Amino acid sequence: MQGPDGQESVRQKGLRGLRGLLALCTEWAYGRGAGSARSSNDRSTADAEVSTSSEAERDRYVEAVRRTFLALGCTRGTFRPADETMAGVFHDRQVPLSVVQDALALGALRKLSAWLDGKKDGEVVSLRYFRQVVAEVAEKPFHPDYSRYLREKLAKFQTEWLAARADSAGGQQPACAKR
Repeated sequence: MQGPDGQESVRQKGLRGLRGLLALCTEWAYGRGAGSARSSNDRSTADAEVSTSSEAERDRYVEAVRRTFLALGCTRGTFRPADETMAGVFHDRQVPLSVVQDALALGALRKLSAWLDGKKDGEVVSLRYFRQVVAEVAEKPFHPDYSRYLREKLAKFQTEWLAARADSAGGQQPACAKR
């Protein structure tokens, strides 16, 4: 939709960007689409020559996503190469780390809440599970106070879930607590 000056609205540009992010994440993380068939010789020299500082920054970003993902309490406890790739895509698309971390917290809260309500969903096995939540949070990032609230609520739900699992296992420590 165009405004009176013939320009695309900010909202439309944002939605177009989020759709592109989701498509790109799927393409890169799972090797689908035309972009995955390109050889390294086809890429421009500028793409191939990434500076050491930006590589280190990307590595720190991916590591922060990995640590956050593994600490959620609802994952299988592994961060696979496809997850590393997806985290790298978030970095390359300039999704702020705080947005990804907020999305992971929100998604984990939803999962833990379902478990505490007795739903028998399985553990989260991939960062891909959170792809839509990242897009949701990227569209309207949270206020820092709400981010803090989410993390506090997540810690509470994690504790409740571990206690519920321990009770149902006859006092034995649940598998997810052994990590």
